[in-house]
Amino acid sequence: MTDTTSAVLTFDCQPQTSTVHAVAAPRRFELVRPYSLLLWFALPLLGFARLWFLPPHSLDIAISEVFFSDGVWWGRTQWWVEPLLHQAPKYLSILIAICAAGKLSRLWAKTSSSRVAREEARPEMLRLMYLLVSMLACVLAIYFLKISTGISCPAKTVEFGGVNEIKTVASAFVLGSIPGNCWPSGAAGSGFCLFGLYFYFRDKSVKAARLAFGLVLLSGTIAGFGRMTDGMHFASHVLASFFVDWMLAASIYLLFFSRGHLIERFWIELKGRIADTTETGRLKPDRPLVSQTTCIVFTAIWWTLVYDSPMYARLVSLPEVLTWTKVSLFIGSAMAFGLLAVALLEMFSWLPAKVFRAVLVVLSAVGAVGFAGAYLYGIAYTPDMVRNFLATDTHEALGYLSPRTLSVFFCSWAPLLWISLSFVPKARARVSVAGLFTRQMLWRAAKRVGLVAVLIAAALGMVLLNFQALSGAMRADKSLRYQIVPAIMVYSLVRTLTADASPDGPRVRLVIDPNPQRMVKPERPTLFVVVVGETTRSAN
Repeated sequence: MTDTTSAVLTFDCQPQTSTVHAVAAPRRFELVRPYSLLLWFALPLLGFARLWFLPPHSLDIAISEVFFSDGVWWGRTQWWVEPLLHQAPKYLSILIAICAAGKLSRLWAKTSSSRVAREEARPEMLRLMYLLVSMLACVLAIYFLKISTGISCPAKTVEFGGVNEIKTVASAFVLGSIPGNCWPSGAAGSGFCLFGLYFYFRDKSVKAARLAFGLVLLSGTIAGFGRMTDGMHFASHVLASFFVDWMLAASIYLLFFSRGHLIERFWIELKGRIADTTETGRLKPDRPLVSQTTCIVFTAIWWTLVYDSPMYARLVSLPEVLTWTKVSLFIGSAMAFGLLAVALLEMFSWLPAKVFRAVLVVLSAVGAVGFAGAYLYGIAYTPDMVRNFLATDTHEALGYLSPRTLSVFFCSWAPLLWISLSFVPKARARVSVAGLFTRQMLWRAAKRVGLVAVLIAAALGMVLLNFQALSGAMRADKSLRYQIVPAIMVYSLVRTLTADASPDGPRVRLVIDPNPQRMVKPERPTLFVVVVGETTRSAN
């Protein structure tokens, strides 16, 4: 039996007959379990681009302030932070690399004298080679980025007693070694470089792969957190290492095990399907890529962490809020808004599938508009702002359009547009009027209503835990509540349309004083100054 062909013996249902069919099996290691192009590459690449061009400086500073007090970093006062949170993940990665290299060398020596044994051990040897190559590539990539980006560590920035300014990576990137060497996090990369373990187990054992993913995620997070506590990295530096190592490990995995069908599989997934193997080795789109539940959860997370990010940035920058309270507010409000978004989308999913899909597309587009306006221009979509939007003319509106505005809008909308158009809705049972109130249907409806109730109750619980701080922040900056998009934009639009009178309707001029009299007669010429514009409207 060779790598490319195999004999398959099948028996017909008729007695005393049998046939032997020789089918061409796909080449070994050319086919892997289905994967998601969106989760593996599109989203990490968008996240990396956001950190590269538009890093969350205010959020980084707010998180780092938690560990900085009276000129001293908390992590530098604890003896166990360096060995346990920094060195331990690094030694773990080195140990795993040594074990993988040792196992690979033993298999090579054991099978060197037998071609058959070498062929049987080839899958395991290839996986071990992949693991070592991916770890090395991740380490080298992080090292290259660190020496090529002039990004300073928090302890060396002006905000924390240093002399360097906090810069954007895009403006500080130079090929070659330059001062800084703090982006992305090398400590976190020493843990995240083990993402190859997830792909090593991926086609062998699903449970082992998930366990490996969790352990690698925990290892990299612990290492990055340890360096955050002693002022050596911002939180965004740790997140950048995660994106780099994940995309590298996934890319090398596909090059090792699926390079023959890589372009074909990418094209199939772009059309909204994933591929399975067939007898001819070709790929066919026969299973859905995105389920309805995945679409709802992903959309809610995107609304919460991307569309509402301008609100979080303003929230953590309020001087009236204490440092620890800022972190609690960020986590609590993000969880509350996320749960409410899931509950809202779950209720929308009760609509017919086409209507639900249309609602997702429209709301996501509205949210992208809100995010672009808040991020680029600091706009809060109050009813007054919606009123201005409806009353503006084309010439004034075009003044806000630019390549940057359009790029921010489409980059924030494209993932949701793709997932909204590609998910497969849940199958709906055809029910007659007589069978509408059967026990099974009532139980199914009760479970869906109960899920929404639990989500809303959990969200309200998160709000109540942070109610004092959240209400104080909303009073300090009333525009914050109007940056919860896209829900608040729909509210502002409905309120404006229902409360305002039509501008085309008849108007009645009210005469306040039919006989006005000048009360003061100035002796010198009077100068009147009238200020009209966004500045006065924002202040009132």
